Amino acid sequence: MKALGIFLIAANLLQLQVAAFVDKKGRDSEAPAIEVSCNCHLIYRPVCGSDGRTYSNECVLRCVSEENVRCGRPPIRVVKQGECPEEGCMCPAVVDPVCGSDGRTYGNSCHLVCENRRRKKLGLPTIWIVHKGTCSSAACYCSSVIIPVCGTNGRTYRNICFLQCDSRANQAKGLPPIFFKHPGACQTELCQCTLELDELCASDGKTYSNPCLLRCENRRRNALGLYPLVIIHRGQCRSCKCPNTIDPVCASDDRTYRNPCYLTCENRYRKAVGLPPLTVKNKGVCGCNCNKRYDPVCGNDGRTYANICLLHCESTRRVQQGLSPVFLVHSGPCACNCRHCNIAFQPVCGSDGKTYWNPCWLRCQSDCNVREGRPKITQVKPGFC
Repeated sequence: MKALGIFLIAANLLQLQVAAFVDKKGRDSEAPAIEVSCNCHLIYRPVCGSDGRTYSNECVLRCVSEENVRCGRPPIRVVKQGECPEEGCMCPAVVDPVCGSDGRTYGNSCHLVCENRRRKKLGLPTIWIVHKGTCSSAACYCSSVIIPVCGTNGRTYRNICFLQCDSRANQAKGLPPIFFKHPGACQTELCQCTLELDELCASDGKTYSNPCLLRCENRRRNALGLYPLVIIHRGQCRSCKCPNTIDPVCASDDRTYRNPCYLTCENRYRKAVGLPPLTVKNKGVCGCNCNKRYDPVCGNDGRTYANICLLHCESTRRVQQGLSPVFLVHSGPCACNCRHCNIAFQPVCGSDGKTYWNPCWLRCQSDCNVREGRPKITQVKPGFC
């Protein structure tokens, strides 16, 4: 259990990459952003900087300020605790609804652009227009993969998709949206236990130093939709050790296990709590439970996905393998095969009035246009149109 405690502390640290170049008015400069590596915790305690930007916490602000000084730019000081006041975002009173990739319906594309300005200040991901018109109220399909994230409502979610579904449900009821706060379980859900030694062997095959620590673990598992642990016996467990060999198997619970040994250990736990054993469904990773509705979307890997659920599944699979996630570029099929383009997000505005993922994507689309007898696309400016 000591190892679990160390893991939870370590999970609070992240090598943050902060784009930190602003002009004297606090607006984004046309100069390229400078990457700053900051060893800061992930706890969201926003502060407003003298450059007019909101920083996720004071450590990040200090880190960016030190980089500014090293590069001959003015230091940044804390103006006030909390987020900086929003800049006015004026939009016409035109009703031309669009559905954003966050599942929200915006009155018109200008309102979505305003939301993206706010998200950019907070370091949140950009929202894309999924399609014209209002978002459908269809059911939310999420993969069962466990990559826990903490929401701004203080709840831990099984993965980011479950958080987004909850957020959409909130907004449909007129409640505030839920945003991603940090990866891993919410820190508010972690408990404080004494160092009393009263060892217990739980049904996950692990030894817990005392009953309090086992209760804490069950609280975390409950948030992730996992079975609660039960006490097998007093004292230390006879451990279930498995090699780290990657030989994935998909079990009948639709979860992927690193190798057959991990599945055997899981079955020992299930037997202890009176659950039926799991069987091997297939070799390799589990597939995704998505519906067969054809509503094509284009990913930043140049592939057309039959629907947004399948794109999310592929993104989750890639993250599990240590690869970059797949993001939605636009609704509808990919017009060109642009798989040779990298997935670095460097948006540029094209002469056709569309924002492209990066310059390579713009050039690729332009080449396709020329081949099909349509106008060539040139880069008008860096950033969004």
